[in-house]
Amino acid sequence: MNNMMHIEAQDYWVKVVEMLQQNWALIEDTESGTVIIYFIDDHGGVWDEIEYKSEGEAKSALEINYFKHYDSDPKLK
Repeated sequence: MNNMMHIEAQDYWVKVVEMLQQNWALIEDTESGTVIIYFIDDHGGVWDEIEYKSEGEAKSALEINYFKHYDSDPKLK
């Protein structure tokens, strides 16, 4: 059985959990018009997902939970 999934999104969000550990997130559009946040570990495995009505709602949820938009924060690069 192949458990691989393909995520098109490349706009990463990151939360530094502790030294040398980060949680990553990608927001992916769905065919039904909603979005799903996929939470990814340091090895590229999806460990959770949450569906939201809109991209704005998903981004707000990430920010409330201390995720930062990777490309928007020069300290992360």
